[in-house]
Amino acid sequence: MNSVQSASDLLVFYPQGRHLYIEFLGAKYIERQPKTVLEAQAFSMAIKPVIQQLDDYVEKHGLKEIIELNLKGVPISKLNSDTAIHLLKLMIEIRPEKGLLEKIKITNSNPLFSMVYKSVKTKLPVRISSIVEFSDNDKFF
Repeated sequence: MNSVQSASDLLVFYPQGRHLYIEFLGAKYIERQPKTVLEAQAFSMAIKPVIQQLDDYVEKHGLKEIIELNLKGVPISKLNSDTAIHLLKLMIEIRPEKGLLEKIKITNSNPLFSMVYKSVKTKLPVRISSIVEFSDNDKFF
């Protein structure tokens, strides 16, 4: 796995109003998600400079961040409780504790993921579950 390529092409970002939207492409991540601790550490190290640049931009312009977890193309067979917990925890773990993240918005979901999320919501830290919202936004279809 090429960690640098994997890290940078998983994110699409754009400013809108007082927010910087950081779209995390769930299907691409699941295709290449780290399988070992070493791969996970390499991914984390590769994505840190990208996140740092985004943070610098947000702080410079006085914005807040919204992470959009885009599930378009994620196979239904991959949508289980472990995947749901992993993806949502990853949204927080890649973020430094700077108070810049306002919301995690799940887009292009399906009813199965919504049901899975409801069953795992209590297993997530409150700092994650309190900022997750589902969107019916189908801008990518």
